[in-house]
Amino acid sequence: EQYYTLSETVDAFDEVEEEAIKASFFDMEGHADRTIYPFLDKLNSEGYRVLYGSNCWVDVVREGVNKGAAIRRLQEMLGISPMECAAFGDYLNDAEMMSAVHYSFAMANAHPDIKKAARYETTSNNEGGVMAGIRRMMDEGVV
Repeated sequence: EQYYTLSETVDAFDEVEEEAIKASFFDMEGHADRTIYPFLDKLNSEGYRVLYGSNCWVDVVREGVNKGAAIRRLQEMLGISPMECAAFGDYLNDAEMMSAVHYSFAMANAHPDIKKAARYETTSNNEGGVMAGIRRMMDEGVV
């Protein structure tokens, strides 16, 4: 409920009628890299991407389904360029998004690969990093 506004618990996957684009798995003990990831890793060679982070979450998405693809589609639909877009990210599921926009910001607490992919860095999630980045863009006359 913290991450999704609409959720439903089902007893079995075959009860889900919609086409799945993402599945997330959570280890409350914080050992997803050992308890979940090893069982799903084989999907990486079967047309899916399996990502885990902060040792709690493992995400499985279809290859090509990512935030960057979604942003590029919106840019196309709205007739806007990457120079007119900003994005903020902290983990590997944000990697493609960093290349889809010109004003790409990594949070201070971001994964090192996201910091490398982003053009700018802002304060952490817990320090209002998104607002700090927006203020920076406004102060520098970017928007």
